[in-house]
Amino acid sequence: MSKFDVFKKRDKKLEERKAIKKEVDASVDLSDRKSIKLMSEPSTSSKYGYHRLLDEGAVVRGGEVECYIPKGELKIWINNLSEDSRFFYNNAHIDPLIDATAIIGEWGKKDLRLVDIGDGRSAVDVKLNLDDEHAAVKTLKNNSDKYGFDLGLSAELSGSINWAATEIYEYKLGVVLNDITITGISVVGSVGNVNSQGLKFGDNKEGKMSFMEKLRATMGFGDEPKDEPKVEEKFATEEEFRAELSTFIEGVKAKDAELEKVKTKLAAAEAENIELKKLLEKAGEDSKKVDEVKEELDESKKVNEAIRKAFAEGAISAILEQKKGNPVARAEVKFANSDIAGGL
Repeated sequence: MSKFDVFKKRDKKLEERKAIKKEVDASVDLSDRKSIKLMSEPSTSSKYGYHRLLDEGAVVRGGEVECYIPKGELKIWINNLSEDSRFFYNNAHIDPLIDATAIIGEWGKKDLRLVDIGDGRSAVDVKLNLDDEHAAVKTLKNNSDKYGFDLGLSAELSGSINWAATEIYEYKLGVVLNDITITGISVVGSVGNVNSQGLKFGDNKEGKMSFMEKLRATMGFGDEPKDEPKVEEKFATEEEFRAELSTFIEGVKAKDAELEKVKTKLAAAEAENIELKKLLEKAGEDSKKVDEVKEELDESKKVNEAIRKAFAEGAISAILEQKKGNPVARAEVKFANSDIAGGL
């Protein structure tokens, strides 16, 4: 996205100011602080991470050196801060004593970090603890993303002027400052310290999920294809948010309806399984009855065979007796379950 012309001009001047600072810092070595106690490295958390607040050396504005911070001054300032110190972030250097709504965050000693930038000089970075619910912060984020420009941090700086050093350099360093104090930090469009530009609210957001992404992940649908770039959800107005939320809720309802259909099909299948089980059980019972009938038939066959055999043996015996001259008028054989009489 192309920047507005005013920001293009700002960036061009910023590079020129960096070159001036580099040249001045390379030629000037001011430090009347020989013994400096180093502070311990702080450890705090911030959603936006660290950003450069101030460098020692030349502070260049408008093509000229405005002031000069000697080596060691930032370390002395930080070491002199109390552990429970509490200061504010404001928007565009608006005085909170005039407009209390200008306060958009806070910081303290625990949020500061000293950085060695070479040649015996230090810089201080600060963690951005901004209030995401503040209207000004929301507007800054929206405009920065929408129009594609970066912001910066500006220290509300004061100190005592070292007149001797200032006059020796004939004001070519502006004024040389000792015993510096920073009482506030402002979010601005153009900075005094050249290395404090480049603040982007989109930085350090990896792993964060929008409200809609969290809902989709929870419900388990609407995942984006892995081979497509991920686009962060943004809602410029409450109406857009409500419209997206309404669409999402309708999607949830549709999923619920599909789930009910699946449940109905499962219930029907279960009923069919129960009926099939009953049929199988009945078939088993019928098969058992068939086996019992077969057993009865087999037993009946055995009985009939015995009857036929007995009858045949009785008839043969009667014939033999007749041949022997013993006439038999009637041969009678009695069987279980049957009476068979035969005239011979």
